[in-house]
Amino acid sequence: MIDLTDLSRLVPEWEELFRTRYALLFEIVRRPGLGRRQLAKRLEQTERRIRNEIEILTGLGLVETGPKGLNITGLGNQMLYRLDAIYTVQTERRALEDDLAERLSIKRVRIAKDAKDTAPVALKQLSGLLEHVTTLGITGGSSVKRLVDKVMPEDRPELTIVPARGSLGQETAVQANTLAEELARKLGAAFYPLIAIDHLQHDTREQMLREPLIRRTLEQVERIDGLIFGIGRADEMMQRRGLSQELCQKLNQGKVVGEALGSFFNRRGQRIHELETFGVRLEHLQSLDYLMAIAYGKDKAEAVVSVSHINPNIILVTDQACAEEMLTLLGGRNNGKSSN
Repeated sequence: MIDLTDLSRLVPEWEELFRTRYALLFEIVRRPGLGRRQLAKRLEQTERRIRNEIEILTGLGLVETGPKGLNITGLGNQMLYRLDAIYTVQTERRALEDDLAERLSIKRVRIAKDAKDTAPVALKQLSGLLEHVTTLGITGGSSVKRLVDKVMPEDRPELTIVPARGSLGQETAVQANTLAEELARKLGAAFYPLIAIDHLQHDTREQMLREPLIRRTLEQVERIDGLIFGIGRADEMMQRRGLSQELCQKLNQGKVVGEALGSFFNRRGQRIHELETFGVRLEHLQSLDYLMAIAYGKDKAEAVVSVSHINPNIILVTDQACAEEMLTLLGGRNNGKSSN
């Protein structure tokens, strides 16, 4: 059988189109003679979209139109039968995504088969996000880098891209400044650099804030209306940020499990501590309408659950292992949920 993961890499838009057309054929089988308006209402699509799809399916010999409405052909019935297994896989994944989004109380969840496939999935979500934002913030990290590597060149001169945080001192290739610059280059967008260590002593940070280049970029950061960010495990981020033993002890006492943009959260999503960093503040993040988090791996599940509380508008891109572990943490699968 064809590897659907490879198909998604080659034609990312096939899944949504396939589900729409299959559901349309199935609805015609269930209710022969339906009109386009009734179909549009039942499938929650626009009449224009349904009309276009019916024209395509009719041209393919799968649907017949006549005075008594729409009916499926013998070939259409064969197609439904042959593609049933694929549709089941796709709708089960969508049901899992919807269930998880509801439990996390966020806008949307999209699940990739495994970690390496999160980037193509995130790329689809990025396309939609870019239609709504003028200033996009982006953090560093390997998960965000995977996405940036997949972006193809476009021409978006009206878009501004800025690093959403300073450097954590990790390898240059995964720093926010590097990824923001590369994404801006690929999208033909404006770019403002933020060349600064994210977590500094208060006096050093105040001195750097007086630097014109940093001040200019931070003014752009305040205008961010869209954000792409990664989520980290608290224990790993404490180590990567080189926090003092005293602060680590405080965070451990607070039972933190997740970190995003310098804020540490416990299992219930309560912010236990926010570092004094450059870039986006938590209050700004909480006010955004358009933001995408990327995190994968079973070991990230608890961190993702904790961070997801910060904004109901989050679009989460994750992998199957992380998604299933999150559902376990949240009480198991809701088998009664509809999978429209």
